[in-house]
Order: sequence, then structure tokens, then C-alpha cells
Amino acid sequence: MKRYILSLLLAGLSTLTALGQKVMPLENNYGSVLSKELPRKDILYLKDTHRLLPKYVGSWEGEYKGYKLYVQIELRERAPYSPDTEDCKLFVDQLCLMSRILDATGREVVNAKINPDRIGEGTKLNVKRPTADATSGGGAKRREEAYMFYFSYNHDATGVFCWARMSDDMKTLTLELKSVITMDGPMIHPEYLPQEGTPWVLRRTSKVPPRSALDPDFPALIPSGK
Repeated sequence: MKRYILSLLLAGLSTLTALGQKVMPLENNYGSVLSKELPRKDILYLKDTHRLLPKYVGSWEGEYKGYKLYVQIELRERAPYSPDTEDCKLFVDQLCLMSRILDATGREVVNAKINPDRIGEGTKLNVKRPTADATSGGGAKRREEAYMFYFSYNHDATGVFCWARMSDDMKTLTLELKSVITMDGPMIHPEYLPQEGTPWVLRRTSKVPPRSALDPDFPALIPSGK
């Protein structure tokens, strides 16, 4: 599964520099230029250049089909994509989703802090920004941002991929199922994870962070005050 996600990450990367480290924006790095492999002599860092990820960090709670959801999201900057690889050449700014989930009886069914295999790992960040020709159908009418988490099962052979989207006031986060991919063995998709047509809806329980001043849309996103 890691190799599958790595191929997706590299699909949008342009030609790498011959030596040293190349820094590329994490935002919208999935393009049409294909790269089959990362040369071992190069180090690539996918950086959150507009500082869009910190606003997801914090504590969240929700309910889903009788389950109680307690979620903590953390940011790992320049994290090795494959921490188990001795000579990792790919680093990425990444969100990690740690959940504690209780069933209707109060029994704990997931605790990612105790079992790190249940941590939801962040991958790609997609942003569509408003454009001048939006009214003629040539661009986005409003800003659209989504961040992808994946949850691995069956010794990393099954991945459950979900899009996370935040409300404009940054107080609500939804996780919507994108797909379930199985490379080998049985498909595992626990019922407490988002299912088709029924997303997680989480409310923030920690302090709402400030917006990033590096975001090109920052002035437009500040509440009017009128």
C-alpha cells in the first residue's frame, strides 16, 4: 500500500534536480507529469508552503452510527514518508489523525495512541482557488480545499481513503469516504469508519487557530465583521 501511495505522490512531480534536496509545494502536487521512481541521490521535500495544515491541528469530537469519536490531529513537519526505510529520500509535511472510538456500550474499539497502526496518515492536499473567469464556467466560484487521510489494515494491504473538508469557520470537519483499495487478502473496512454517503462530522473542541497569513486567499477568508 505504501508503494501505491508513493506512486501517486510522484505522479505529479516534475523532473528532480540532479543533486541535493528539492523542495516542492505539498499543495496540488498531483499533476500530469509522471515520475516512475525517485533517484536515490536526490532528496525530495513536499512542503506545506502556504501553511494550510496547522488549522486542522487540535481536538475534535463526534458521533457516528452509535460510536463516540474522539479525534486528535497533529502535524509532523518534514516527516520521512517511509520511516522504516533506512535511506528514505522522500519527506513530507503531514497530518496524523489519532482516534479513540467507543461503541454504544462504552467499550473502546480503537485507541490509536496505544495502537499506532490505527493512526490515519495524511497524504495529499488539494486546493481550488476562485478565479476571475469563474462566472463563465472557466474556474472555481469559491475556494475548495480537501486533505486526504488513509487508514491501513491487513498489514498495510488494505487502505481506506477519506477526504477531510473543513467549514469556513474552522469549527467543523467532515471525513468522507473516497475509496477502499485492497492490494492483497480480504478487504477490511470497519463500520466505525466513514461509509459511502455517510461521512464523519466532527466538531472542534480545542481553540480555533488563526488563519495562515501565507495563504493567498487569506484576505478574502477573514470574516467581514459587518
